[in-house]
Amino acid sequence: MMGNPADRAGRAPDKGRDERMVRKLLIAVAVIVVLLIGAAVAAPFLIPTDAIMRRVVAEVEARTGRTLAIDGDVSLSLLPVLAVDVNQVRFGNASWSDAGEMAKIDHMAVELALWPLLSGEVRVARFVLDQPVIRLERRADGTANWQIAAGGETMSGTVQPAAPAADAPETSTSGGAAPGGGGQGGLSGLTLGDVRITNGTVLYRDAASGTEQRLDDVNLTVATETLDTPLTLTGDAVWRDMPVAISARAETARAVIEGRETPARVELGLRDARIVLDGTALPGGQPGFAGTSAVTVPDPRGLADAMGTPLALPDGALSALSLAGRMDATPARVSLSDARLTVDEIEATGRMALDLSGPRPKIEGALATGDLVLDRYLPADAGGGATTPETGAGGRGDQGWSDAPIDLSALAVADADVTINAGSVTIRDTRLGATELALRLDDRRLTVDVPQTGLYGGSGHVIIGVNGRASPASLSLKGTFQDLDLLPLLTAATGSDRLEGTGRTEFDLTARGNSQAALIGSLAGRGLYAVTDGALRGINIAAMIRNLGGAFDDGGAERKTDFARLGGSFTAERGIVSNRDTELQAPLLRVTAAGTVNLPERRLDYRIEPKAVANLEGQGGRADLAGLMVPVIVEGPWSNLSYRPDLEGALRQGLNDPEAVRRAIEGAREGDVGDALKGLLGGRQSGGDTNTDGSEPADPLDQLKGLFKR
Repeated sequence: MMGNPADRAGRAPDKGRDERMVRKLLIAVAVIVVLLIGAAVAAPFLIPTDAIMRRVVAEVEARTGRTLAIDGDVSLSLLPVLAVDVNQVRFGNASWSDAGEMAKIDHMAVELALWPLLSGEVRVARFVLDQPVIRLERRADGTANWQIAAGGETMSGTVQPAAPAADAPETSTSGGAAPGGGGQGGLSGLTLGDVRITNGTVLYRDAASGTEQRLDDVNLTVATETLDTPLTLTGDAVWRDMPVAISARAETARAVIEGRETPARVELGLRDARIVLDGTALPGGQPGFAGTSAVTVPDPRGLADAMGTPLALPDGALSALSLAGRMDATPARVSLSDARLTVDEIEATGRMALDLSGPRPKIEGALATGDLVLDRYLPADAGGGATTPETGAGGRGDQGWSDAPIDLSALAVADADVTINAGSVTIRDTRLGATELALRLDDRRLTVDVPQTGLYGGSGHVIIGVNGRASPASLSLKGTFQDLDLLPLLTAATGSDRLEGTGRTEFDLTARGNSQAALIGSLAGRGLYAVTDGALRGINIAAMIRNLGGAFDDGGAERKTDFARLGGSFTAERGIVSNRDTELQAPLLRVTAAGTVNLPERRLDYRIEPKAVANLEGQGGRADLAGLMVPVIVEGPWSNLSYRPDLEGALRQGLNDPEAVRRAIEGAREGDVGDALKGLLGGRQSGGDTNTDGSEPADPLDQLKGLFKR
């Protein structure tokens, strides 16, 4: 029952031998561990770090064609993680760049889990770049300095990736190279722990547009669990002394590393402005984005001020802006389809694009909007449209033209090529109908072409040009309008209700100057005008020529001169508008007029010459009716024009026909002639006025007799 003694004796030595073997194995393992630990501890002191760094530098240069220089200290440790600390690192720029290194890093710390690395999995416990200066550049041909691939660059600076072997098999997405290139060199996994950029600076220069941008105090954090999980980036920076918030998320880290398309969302904040992009991103040397975009700017003027490009706009203008649509973007061009633009209370839809390839950003687009009210974007007006005791009938007053400099700095911010179709356009009290507007802005030279617009029952075409390149700036205005209802138009535009009828005008005017007064004082050009089936309000020329008393007493009837046609031409020189051929055709009379409009002094001086006709036809009648014709003088400031008969001219005309004078005087009502002549010739009115020296004024009838020598 107890077994064979011999067997028990034979097994005892074997058991002891096994135990001794285990002890020896454990001792060996312990020794190995101790040796490994000792080697790891001693490695930083025994391994020739300089030789390793030289090898790393040579490998980087061979793979990228860029120089890598380490000017500071290097430290290396193996346990518990593979850790490298490097100071003063410089990475070379593209061969075509003259801007210095692409990157300069004050301190770089890298920590990798050692054992996973042996199996091709990279677990980055820590990767920190402290105070890096990164310089990004794009050449005029679109080549970027961040385009780096195996094999380096050609002499022209373009990337030449190494060609794969013809029989090289495609590898799966779990490791090796992904189909289509951009392989990961056997990398089977990636995990990011503490990955950061601290206190960095990013410089960007675009040779095509001539623009340079700079981000300071850049702090970024990158995180991903594995290559096939989302990659996130968060951080902040400072641009032109303004805080920038950055948040981005890509669907997979692997796609970003390999430069493949991936769903992505990007949010940028600049002061209180916000940009949100949601769609598909293409990272890599030629980055791009396609998807939806939304831009919200609660305070555009404050943002422009902070950017150093203040906008010269009246208070209340451009107080809010938003833009949304379908976006397709590259570094050189951003385009929006199905765009929805809101500026203050204006809403527009259409397409827009921002081209960044030129010397200045260029805005392109075609927009449609409803009622376009532009009042808040116009300079404050000196007066209103209504008549007041201060402004008089003209409604604008005589405050004079402003000498304040006109700020055209906004013309230098960007170029533009935009077409706008509006249901209507309102400019103060003037309302246009359906209007098409084409705006072109090229290096401070602005052209606004309105090929078709409705205006108070009529239509027109006008081209406005502003040349901010010239010194002083120049203005051009060319247009044609027809079938205009003049009474409401002039009342709304100038506050004057003196003319009614259907109007037509053509004009071609230019001016130069950097202020309102300078522009008005330099106005030059020519034009013509014609009014049909109208009336001059506030003056009854027919009454003036019927009898002298009628010039001053129309029996309470409305003072108004109806006409079939009024027209003429004009020229302008140094702000003085001259007219010599105005003709009015009305029943019983023809009227010609000549005079000047002094725009700088806001004054009008006109002489109207009437001629009676023998019938009631407005046109084509005889102009030979005998009688005394009384010219009319219209003169004075715009706000207080005066109308009076030119009695002296009429009496001189009577030298050729004394009987006409006699008949005119005899036909007047008793008392009218004397009072009229006394008032016009400085004589005594009813009531016994005296001259300022106390003497009796000359009797106008005596003056009349002296004039005619009888």
